[in-house]
Amino acid sequence: MNKPDSPTQEPHIQFLVACPRSGSTLLIGIFAQFPVCELTSRLILTSKMDEGDGFGPNNSILQEPSHYDVYIGAKESGRRFFISKEELGNDSNRRDCLYDICPSPSTYAMVRPVFLIRDPIRVFDSWKNVEGND
Repeated sequence: MNKPDSPTQEPHIQFLVACPRSGSTLLIGIFAQFPVCELTSRLILTSKMDEGDGFGPNNSILQEPSHYDVYIGAKESGRRFFISKEELGNDSNRRDCLYDICPSPSTYAMVRPVFLIRDPIRVFDSWKNVEGND
């Protein structure tokens, strides 16, 4: 898992779905250590990082991945996996999503989402102890 493949191979799109404060950032950091993985988030894919309203599902990466510079870069670098971090929640300021990430069975089959589940008591404890308005 250390050596990238040839640039002609299409990277497999994978969604990592998690609740905020559940360890998803740590897991993404671990994946970032492997040269076969390209990492992104829904914020990058939707291009709505600075907009206040209108944040919602955008699965166009699944229909036309070649329209995204980050995907093109992953392919040209020989990455095998294109992993998008998705955080569930309803805080529009943090851009958590409160919608169906995979709206159809074909979407699930295509991305085979990985759900990161942490003990809910530990997640709540992390929310309580975090500085600021997380």
